[in-house]
Amino acid sequence: MISFKQFLKEEKAPLPKTKEETEKTLWDFEDCIEGGISNCEIVDTALGPAVNVKGTVNLKSLSLEYLPFRFNIVDGDFHCSMNKELKSVEGAPKWVKGTANFEHCWSLKNLDPLALMGFQCDGHVSFSHCKELERISETGSFLYTGTMILSDCVKLESVKGLGTIFGNLNIANTAIHSLHNFHKDVKFTKSKAQFVGDLILFNGHDHQIIRDSALNLMLVEGLKSITYNEKIAPWFKIIEDGINNGLDVMDVQDQLLDTGYSAQAKI
Repeated sequence: MISFKQFLKEEKAPLPKTKEETEKTLWDFEDCIEGGISNCEIVDTALGPAVNVKGTVNLKSLSLEYLPFRFNIVDGDFHCSMNKELKSVEGAPKWVKGTANFEHCWSLKNLDPLALMGFQCDGHVSFSHCKELERISETGSFLYTGTMILSDCVKLESVKGLGTIFGNLNIANTAIHSLHNFHKDVKFTKSKAQFVGDLILFNGHDHQIIRDSALNLMLVEGLKSITYNEKIAPWFKIIEDGINNGLDVMDVQDQLLDTGYSAQAKI
């Protein structure tokens, strides 16, 4: 059995295909799992053998290119941030009952594997500063997550595939410049959180340039408020007032057109 350090130095192999291979690799990562191997169970899934964990998983800053084996359900948090060479989220848990953190995973380009299996997370999820992330998914959708943080994903052009959010959405400082079909890609729903349904387009030190179709925000299910820079994007005030006052979409569209914001009045 190779050591944990040897595993990190070797060229990463595909995910283990048998329970025996999964167990062998699991031992190399025992220190990354709260409570060790005794808190793990290897189960059969439609995608192959996977590991259920009763506790938190910490794979932070391990220079991983790929996850070492497939996870299924994690009862605690799943930490995988600062793996700057991570090329894929293949093998990530289908269900995280705590929070999930993939911040500063610079090599990720998409989240298709999570969307295709209907990823769900009870807590907040962060892909902040994944600077190569271009899309969530064109082929699937997350089942649900808590607050979703996508700030500073500077190549991200769409939120297609996000699904339902029990919390807020932060897309500040991304490449999302059009909100066309935004209402089809994400919806907010009630939870125990105090602040639910806030779309964050401004993070205090940068701003989000939305060039068109901002009116689509009127159609986003559960959207309660918008955090934005009014000096740069004054049209959001018109839309936010429409949301807060329950105005008809066409009435808000007329206001945008009357004030010269024809691009933002597109649906």
